[in-house]
Amino acid sequence: GGMFMDYLRTRLGEAVIFEMCHQYAAKPVPYGLNRLFLEVTGVPLKTLYDDFTRDTLARAQSVRDQVQAAGETASDRLTFTGENKGDALVERDGTLIIPISDGLERSAIFSYPADAVGDDARRTKLALSSSAASISLDDAGNLFYVRPAPFRENYRYRDLFVLRKGERDAEQLTEGARIKDAAVSPTGNEVALVTNAAGITRLEMMNVSDGARRLLIPENDDWHYYAPRFSPDGKTLAFIWRKKGRVDVALMDLATGHTFFVTGDDAIEEGVTFSPDGRYLLFVSGVTGITNIFARDMASGALKQVTNVVSGAMSPVLAPDGRTLYFLKYYSEGWDLHRTVVDLDGLPLFIPPFDRTVTPRSLHAVQTTSSPYNPLPTFRPYSWELSLKNTGGQRILDIGTYIEDAARLHAMNLRYNYELNSRRPVFAASYSYSGLLPRFQLSFSYSQEAVNTGYLVGGTPAPWTRESFGGEIGFSIPVMGLDANHSLSAGYSLDFNAPVETLEVVVDPNGELPEMPTQNFRTGIRVGWSYSDVFSGPFSISREDGRSLSFGVRLYHPALGGNREQAVFYWDWREYRQVPFARHHALALELAGQAYISNPNHQASFTAGGYSTQDVLDAVINGTSMGLPMIRGYAREFASGDHYQSLRLEYRFPIWQAQLAYETLPFFFDRVYGAVFSDNLLISYTQFTMEDFYSSLGMELVWSFDLGYYMPILLRTGYAHGLMDKGNNEFILLLGGSF
Repeated sequence: GGMFMDYLRTRLGEAVIFEMCHQYAAKPVPYGLNRLFLEVTGVPLKTLYDDFTRDTLARAQSVRDQVQAAGETASDRLTFTGENKGDALVERDGTLIIPISDGLERSAIFSYPADAVGDDARRTKLALSSSAASISLDDAGNLFYVRPAPFRENYRYRDLFVLRKGERDAEQLTEGARIKDAAVSPTGNEVALVTNAAGITRLEMMNVSDGARRLLIPENDDWHYYAPRFSPDGKTLAFIWRKKGRVDVALMDLATGHTFFVTGDDAIEEGVTFSPDGRYLLFVSGVTGITNIFARDMASGALKQVTNVVSGAMSPVLAPDGRTLYFLKYYSEGWDLHRTVVDLDGLPLFIPPFDRTVTPRSLHAVQTTSSPYNPLPTFRPYSWELSLKNTGGQRILDIGTYIEDAARLHAMNLRYNYELNSRRPVFAASYSYSGLLPRFQLSFSYSQEAVNTGYLVGGTPAPWTRESFGGEIGFSIPVMGLDANHSLSAGYSLDFNAPVETLEVVVDPNGELPEMPTQNFRTGIRVGWSYSDVFSGPFSISREDGRSLSFGVRLYHPALGGNREQAVFYWDWREYRQVPFARHHALALELAGQAYISNPNHQASFTAGGYSTQDVLDAVINGTSMGLPMIRGYAREFASGDHYQSLRLEYRFPIWQAQLAYETLPFFFDRVYGAVFSDNLLISYTQFTMEDFYSSLGMELVWSFDLGYYMPILLRTGYAHGLMDKGNNEFILLLGGSF
């Protein structure tokens, strides 16, 4: 997309792009991109895109031909998963260590035995981290790496960890250091750090024993550093230095502090490392127009090109033999590990094809002032929603807006619904503040609804209108872990409902006694806890690994200000596991339940049954989805009780990753996956018996789409059959319904 926009800029000029943006934003009906491009440029979008693809392909083929004519580097592809991988290391015994984020499982640092590099079945997971882990080894084999870690229970900053040789648990060495890159010295006594704070990048040296840090280069707003790496003797530090528009390789003599540049052109360099004997400095550069690996002779300063590939080479590392080179090569699926054999001494000198020396450009000074933050100037609505819905036979006008300030400390949701048939309003508002710990939430709601029960006149039910007020003030505290998160929450709520109109009490001495609607006034407190370490990758059809747990209680009592004695308990346990024999096949389990305890008994109840009716077209238009019922394969609200326990089991499997679209139509067909499930439920007002047990079996196909270029849609089709007496055959067609 970015390349296509740059193609339009160079061919048509920036003014045309601005004009298209303005005209598109002014149109009341979205989409119609072909028509928009035709109106502004005189050429349809499809024609321009076809021209762009032909031009891009021609240039790519020309580059490929040039590389192949010069001799493309032969190498063995060791991995085939693509996505992201980080800089690798090779231990003295040939063991390869590399961070991998391939979307197939949690991102981590893995090790491969020397004779099994690339064999995923024989790799070992050392520590969880992303592909940007910035790993390094000291001479003792201790692994130092960088990964995000909690800080002050509200942030995640990149900190330094060490996994000592032979141990399973890593030790965190810094807290809130905001480290971008790190490299340990051969002795393991010091670590070179690239840190960031207040927009300033620092190159520092940290003492491992006491954590003391010192600057290696004075601070400068225009200087940025990347990828430090020690020489094998620990006397020299190599790093990338971005200085006023230039990105070059630099070397620092740690004894004297003397620093000089190894490169001096307008190319981007990265990924520095030393050969095991320290005679060569390897780095990555795009000086030829393709990202390739180069080597600098540390004694003579001679520069040599190590790789010559079509798509780009990154992250070089030499094995202890000084000849086996591992590097990452780019494919359409992402980066994969390659291996080749090189003779650095025998490579010819590299001479750039033309002069790429760059004169640093002058930067425009920007005048800034600082003042205490005031949220009010930016605390306003940034979007509005207006829709017409059909729910339960009612036509509902829905208006909503979201308000927040620039720093996202304050946020407010406002929503107003009006039932056009019954002319009854529903209003809801919520406010949250994230500038403190614990976080603060405040909500209020008001609604009216028609009720046909609870009001008897002469023994006959009479309709009446109930109005309900609700409000809550609450707090939540995140408890952040390295790879899992907890959350604690508490709140005080108020619920009140009563008839809108004054209801008459008609007493017939010869008739049945009248019955008046109960006026509820509940006030209570709630506490809750949740935990999650659930994983879902970019290619996953659903959650594939981990678990989530939650538990809570809501207590109502006259001592808290209301007229009800009631307690509600809830619990939920969800478990997800990858099937070992097939990728993206997953088992999902959920064990959940709720229970009311009240005085008098049975003041409230739960109802169970299959899906309710959904207008699929209306749900698509309004972006709504349906939740999962307690049990499928039974009629809606077929059973009730004031406590229940449910167990779900699902086996999910991919069927087809379609990824199809037609030209510029705002419709993208992503994938289809299937599920075989069993729902099981116990629900009752009394002690559970086998008569309270219900079970069902079923199958589903889930169709994943994107509408309007951005809105994900899950269309669920399937069949469920209830196995007990009250069971039926339920055919499923709806949006949503997943756990």
